[in-house]
Amino acid sequence: MKSKKGLPRKAYSSEIKIDNPPEMRDSRFACKTYFEKLSKSDDNSVRNIYSSHSYNDYGFFIEQIYDFKKNKWVAKKDINNNLKIGQIYNNETASKINSGDPIISINGNKITNEEELLKILEDKDINELKIILLDKNNKNNKYEVKLIKSRNDYSVVEYIIKNFDISEIDIKKGTYELTVRQLFTYRFNQDYDENEVKKNHEILNLAIGTLIYYNYDQERHMYHVCFIPENVFDERTIMDPSRGMIIGNILENDKDLERTSSKAIPYHTLIKNTYNEILISKEKFNVYKIKNDFNLRSFPFDKQFIKFQVIDDIYHIDSRIIGGSKFSYLALDKFMSLDDIPGWHKKSYTIKNQTYQTATQYKDTYRDSYVVTIELERKAGYYIFKVIFPILLILLICWSVVWVDPKELESRLTITIVCLLSLIAYNFVIDSELPKLEYLTVLDWIILISYVYATIPNLLSVVSFRLLKTNLPLGNKIERLSKRYGLASYISMILFIIFLNVSTNFDHSSSALSWMVPR
Repeated sequence: MKSKKGLPRKAYSSEIKIDNPPEMRDSRFACKTYFEKLSKSDDNSVRNIYSSHSYNDYGFFIEQIYDFKKNKWVAKKDINNNLKIGQIYNNETASKINSGDPIISINGNKITNEEELLKILEDKDINELKIILLDKNNKNNKYEVKLIKSRNDYSVVEYIIKNFDISEIDIKKGTYELTVRQLFTYRFNQDYDENEVKKNHEILNLAIGTLIYYNYDQERHMYHVCFIPENVFDERTIMDPSRGMIIGNILENDKDLERTSSKAIPYHTLIKNTYNEILISKEKFNVYKIKNDFNLRSFPFDKQFIKFQVIDDIYHIDSRIIGGSKFSYLALDKFMSLDDIPGWHKKSYTIKNQTYQTATQYKDTYRDSYVVTIELERKAGYYIFKVIFPILLILLICWSVVWVDPKELESRLTITIVCLLSLIAYNFVIDSELPKLEYLTVLDWIILISYVYATIPNLLSVVSFRLLKTNLPLGNKIERLSKRYGLASYISMILFIIFLNVSTNFDHSSSALSWMVPR
């Protein structure tokens, strides 16, 4: 997030001693006193969500990811080195541009790095931007928008994924099971008043002398970490940072396994911390069953994208947004390093904020969401060796009848019909693992073509037997062509099906097959 620059931080002397009663050394007493002061405070900022950030700007950030090697947030660019629109915190801006769209130019200039963009955004002489963007959903579509600089006020809920684990993926039901530990945090710190003077937030002020106290025995300032009872949130003494935060497409939430913990943690220069602030946080441990859209056209050579979305279901983006944290990347890095999802390889993940339009009576009303997308690649070995390879062997056996004497009609038909029945049995096996789809998968096409090619030798046997008596030269010619081109044409059809599927479903095809079609 941006920070106010150019104004000095108020200095606090280490010689200052907070005049507090000895009882404040007791954590339970101090916390109880603190919550009582919060409930009795006349300052509405204690109970209501007031904007903690206020800027005269255009209402958007560029898309960023955390680089642990550089130990900082860096811009995420497309393959053409274009910066991309990231988080949006203004409703009017959200109605004109989309998160993730690459920036082609601003005011006629190609922008290649963050410094160039920041220089334009912070230029006091520039109050209007003409931006040309590329539609991320349609790479051939460019569009131009005009943004006017305006005052934008918002608060931030810092969101951290502490643990993340997908334990089960059910393709047939279109669900996955997720165990996740999440942390939602409000930071109440110093801000500038109307006179550009640094002042503490009231929630922090009330912590001084209660949670932050002077220990005369040790001759230093100390602090308490308070566990916040749920009734403090219920009575709206202070704002629950997780209030209104829901999980998208959730089907089940195992309440028996749910665990929550809320804390108030003060930081202050009096206790030799860097920032003057207090954190109000809620940690949640949940086991969810979440609905997910699976594209199975490339099955069993498919890639799938698991989507986990935290949605602000109460506040609009011009009131509250969801702030990311580098610690979420640590949790997801740990998850990706483990090969613990049966039948799947973990390939990559992305984290981004995504605005969405609410279905309300108010036009151009947008809310924020935090989206984690996990890319998985199916382990196709099972299907190759236990389904596809046996099918090829069945077809090999089926076409071997063309080397049997055409006079042996009964033997030929027995072989081909048995092969056809075997294919039908395999089809039932595949159907048991997949939902009823409105389209055919790669494996469906392979089996379907195999049906056709298992039927052809059956028909050829009957025709050849008939031609023995009516037109022997033609019968012999058909037999020669069958031996020469039968299996070869079958293999060619299988490869063509795979090629066609990869070319039309590149993003959802396994990297093992992606070489077949250039980007």
